[in-house]
Amino acid sequence: MKRSITFASATAILALGFLAGRQTAPSPSEKSNQEVVAESRSKRTATRPPQATNPSVINDAVETASDLKGLLALVDHSDSFGTTTKLRASLANVSASRIEELITQLLDLEPTENGYITLRQSLVNHLSAKAPFRALDFVLAQEDLNFKQSFMTIVVQAAARVDLNATRSTIAEVDIPNLKVMANNALMNAPENATVEELLSLLESNPDNALNAHYNNYHLSHYDPFGSAYHGWGGGGALYNFPVAYSNGNALSKLAVKDLGAAEDYAYSIQDAQKRKNALGQIASAIAQEDPDTALEWVKGLDNSDGKNNQLYSVISNIAIQDPEKAIQALELINNTNLRNQAISNIASNWAQKDHTAAIAWLDKLPSSQSKMQAYHSIANQIAQSEPLAAIDLIQSLPGNTSQNGLPNIISQWASRDISAATGWLKTQDDPILINSSLNSVIHIWSQQDPEEAAHYINQLPKTNNNSHHFSNLASQWANKDRDAALNWANTLENGTSRDQALSGVINQWSNQDPANAAAYLDTLANSNSESGNQNYLLQSVARNWIIQDFEAAQAWIATRSAQERYDIQKSSISNLSYQQPEQAAQLFDNLTSDPSITDKQLNNLQHEGSSIVRTWSQQDPVAAAEWANTIKHEQSRSNAYNSISSQWITYDPTGAAQWIDTLPDGKSRDEAIKPLVNNVKSVDPASAFEWAETISDDNTRYKQLRDTVRQWKNTDPEAAQNAINNTDLSEEHRTKLLQQLE
Repeated sequence: MKRSITFASATAILALGFLAGRQTAPSPSEKSNQEVVAESRSKRTATRPPQATNPSVINDAVETASDLKGLLALVDHSDSFGTTTKLRASLANVSASRIEELITQLLDLEPTENGYITLRQSLVNHLSAKAPFRALDFVLAQEDLNFKQSFMTIVVQAAARVDLNATRSTIAEVDIPNLKVMANNALMNAPENATVEELLSLLESNPDNALNAHYNNYHLSHYDPFGSAYHGWGGGGALYNFPVAYSNGNALSKLAVKDLGAAEDYAYSIQDAQKRKNALGQIASAIAQEDPDTALEWVKGLDNSDGKNNQLYSVISNIAIQDPEKAIQALELINNTNLRNQAISNIASNWAQKDHTAAIAWLDKLPSSQSKMQAYHSIANQIAQSEPLAAIDLIQSLPGNTSQNGLPNIISQWASRDISAATGWLKTQDDPILINSSLNSVIHIWSQQDPEEAAHYINQLPKTNNNSHHFSNLASQWANKDRDAALNWANTLENGTSRDQALSGVINQWSNQDPANAAAYLDTLANSNSESGNQNYLLQSVARNWIIQDFEAAQAWIATRSAQERYDIQKSSISNLSYQQPEQAAQLFDNLTSDPSITDKQLNNLQHEGSSIVRTWSQQDPVAAAEWANTIKHEQSRSNAYNSISSQWITYDPTGAAQWIDTLPDGKSRDEAIKPLVNNVKSVDPASAFEWAETISDDNTRYKQLRDTVRQWKNTDPEAAQNAINNTDLSEEHRTKLLQQLE
């Protein structure tokens, strides 16, 4: 049955995002977006930060490099951030326009160019610091979606610090759904200088994003050009006069610190109970970081229905940072056992930073429990930073097998500071379980420092399935340093499993850098007496890396393989590509499904891959994903794809998703697209959900969706639900069952 009102439900669904949070969501301004954008951009010059001047502390011997070749040469690959004082100093006096030119030139190079990623990061960071709105406009103007996604957070937050409203207006013009969501998420991590009114406006205009406590702050957490973290990449905060401290708190947290009453009012205006609890939790945490005593008194006044125990846990955990003994006294306020146990672990960890002997003595008096063991582990991790052997002794003194879970982290910390001491201790151990878990923690560092010694050690271990992966990890790290030496070692291994694992590590590393020659080497193995039993897996590994680097060349190579190899290689590559480059994954999917040699069984096994492709693609470009899904010939694969597209699309563009579904012909695929729509809207608009469910062509599927909708509708308007049921063309049996649900 095709429904008669085409867009009524789509309009209703549009309200879904607002109904789930507050009842109203005012726009940032009563003016049109176009007017706000034009006005805000005309004022940007006045709000831009002052241009940088070269600080006198920079050594005169530092040579300024303003060309790409010179800048790439200044990247220090031994540094954890890949940067140097010379690189930072070289960019300090470079104008914003010149930095834009350098980024443009850099984007024309291959991403594999030595120092490419680090320099690109540094250039965007400097542009954001010198001219935040130019950086925002520059990033938005790029065609490469991956580039936009990589830097959307940093440029949005940088611009927001200068002019929050102008930044909001610019984001309003973004027409890529996934990118817009990312930009709004970044914006919700509001600047410290935002006013109470601005923070409230942000929260009210983004109800779905308002309560997201965690955002992608990777760039700013390491390279924040405005806060204290800037000293880590810019050569000193004196370059730019921004006395604003960086905070991980979102808009609601900042509002709570500035105006607790306004934050509390906002939280209690939220209709959804769980979201209201989350909001109160963010408020409690924010206040606790500023004034734990005030936070504790405030939380005491909450009702249990407002998540009081959760808020108490948050506040007590914050108190423990400053005064563990005071936090212990407040533990009795928490009447939830699990949360109280977690608080005990937090208190122990914080106390151990000041006095681990006192913390252990306190724990010793507590009754035995899993939380007590977790607290001991927290203390051991603190001790390990300065006394690894004492931490190991503490873990090994605990009852049961808890030491197996706690030792690897301690030994990993130790190895990162003193690999010789950590491996020296490891060589004295004789417990195979302890050796294996410890080796997992040190092999990465050991193989970088002294791969020959690491190889000698693991060769002496008993060959078991539990430790065979060490050969792969060692070979991969070794190949990065000396591929020939790693390959020679792998080929000398007598144990077949160990040899396969080691070859796998080398080939994985090799194919990252030179997939064509890695593939050629595998063919020499296949034609020799030393053929690896892991050959098919290694071919797949090469293909996955090759396809990302050179899609056309990889396809040409795949075409030369046998039918089974073509299937295995492309299926594996589709799974990998679907999360990064869905368009190319779709092309591989089409190639594979149209291959005359493919069997029905293989075709059925590809259904999951088709869903994976559209799941990611529909986040970036749902229209393109839907167009591709229309071309899938296999009905079940197409149905799964439609379901994935609908599930993603409905979360950020319900009207667009509804309109797309309206264009689909009746049948199984359309039914699958309708199901996520009904599931998402039935709790806020059961009448529309019922109307959509009625259009499902399959009788059983239609009945199940109507049944689930009626269960929701019964709670809000049972009379309307009854009228709707009586007007359906369901069978008498199904209609009777639905009516019985209302009784």
